[in-house]
Amino acid sequence: MGFKAANITTVSSNGFNSYIFFLMDDWNGELSKKLLKHYDTFATNIGLKDLAVKGHDNLSFYNSVIDSKLGEIAPKTGQPRLKDTRLPALVLCNRLPSEIDESSSKKINAEDINLVIFSADFLEKVDNSGKDALVNFMRQLSSSINSSTTNNFVDKQEWKTSWYWLNKYVEVKPSFFGIKPDIIGVIGDILHLRFDK
Repeated sequence: MGFKAANITTVSSNGFNSYIFFLMDDWNGELSKKLLKHYDTFATNIGLKDLAVKGHDNLSFYNSVIDSKLGEIAPKTGQPRLKDTRLPALVLCNRLPSEIDESSSKKINAEDINLVIFSADFLEKVDNSGKDALVNFMRQLSSSINSSTTNNFVDKQEWKTSWYWLNKYVEVKPSFFGIKPDIIGVIGDILHLRFDK
């Protein structure tokens, strides 16, 4: 399902498992245009239990998101905070907007907010990997969100079953001693993901 919001406080907090924020600024580069061109199809394909959100005004909506509790979160120690992420970005979040808005009376620790950040750096690599690659990525992403059995994006088992397709967008080189790297861990590093143990 899709929703066009003026700011994060106007996003519905009723009955959704997760939220996918389309974060853009006022610089409508080719990547932003491609993402927004396929927003409606993406929003339809994720189904009714999750909500894809884009801004009525891109910059105002982006500012409301980074001014919320989300802006200060670094999904993994040593990685950039959401507000330092290059745009455009797709951000999956497991918390209600009413819980992450700074004016919320509900206290939520950063550790309780699960984020997956598909930054401009990642999305550019996907887009440059072949014709229609970004469209195919968005198709698979919407399918994984729709079929996900949990809104816990940091559950390794969930990633192994529903999200493993992301490995084709990750370049993994074996170590000097030929040890096979943990592909889920590598994906987590690229997407700034803090996996549960």
